Amino acid sequence: MTTRIDSDICIIGSGITAILAAERLTELTDAEIVMVEAGGHTTPARDRIAKRRRFIDYGENPWTNDHIRDQTGDGLFYRSMHVGGCAMHWDGACPRFSPEDFRQRSVHNVGTDWEIDYDELEPYYSDFEQRVGVAGEPGPPEYDPRSGPYPMPPLPLSYNLEILKRWGESAGIPFWTQPWAKATTTENGRAVCRRCDTCHVCPTGAKYTPDLTLHRLIDEGKVRLVTGTLVRRLNLKSNSDKVSYALGSSYEDPDEQIEFHAKIFVVAAGYAWSPHLLLLS
Repeated sequence: MTTRIDSDICIIGSGITAILAAERLTELTDAEIVMVEAGGHTTPARDRIAKRRRFIDYGENPWTNDHIRDQTGDGLFYRSMHVGGCAMHWDGACPRFSPEDFRQRSVHNVGTDWEIDYDELEPYYSDFEQRVGVAGEPGPPEYDPRSGPYPMPPLPLSYNLEILKRWGESAGIPFWTQPWAKATTTENGRAVCRRCDTCHVCPTGAKYTPDLTLHRLIDEGKVRLVTGTLVRRLNLKSNSDKVSYALGSSYEDPDEQIEFHAKIFVVAAGYAWSPHLLLLS
């Protein structure tokens, strides 16, 4: 049995890259967007504090079911195939590369220079920081050139970091705080970070997780989400290098093949599955 799903844009994956791409696309176009996710939903936001209680108290893994059959094993903390992707359990750190990071061969005679430079990427850094609500402080312009401020003030330094900052600055070493996707104000609708030091399972909702954006897009009717479906191949049009459709398999019915037809395909299935999918295609 084969099911066909048509859309204007098909996004493969539902992690932070896929979701932020979808958000931007909904701002630029009224195209019909379908997002395909291999896994399922994690714990709803309203239930997460209770779900994470035993992790906070005893270090137990609260996501024992966040795995995909034949892809990841039971008992692993690391999960990649579920709605929201890896950023559901990230720590929220949002450092930028410095300008010289893009020119390692030219500056240090090691590695390879990037094909793009910092100035080309900087507007996208700024857009990301605004979208996810990053708290931080600008560094010295020569080390941290920016087109605009962070949307929220930085998290306060711990006592140890205050001492380290004084030592560094007394030695002429620039020192500024790590930017985090954790709320320091309530303007973006999230709780203010309480410094629990359990960032992977933030109990207050202060840390940004991409499902917050995705659920809003779904509620607004801008994105259709198909879960439990692993895309295994991209099929090209006859005598063309253009993708005709993506072929997926449903975990609810392994015998069912699903064809996702679209004008545009966005492959955002993670750093492991995306290249694997391209090699399979």
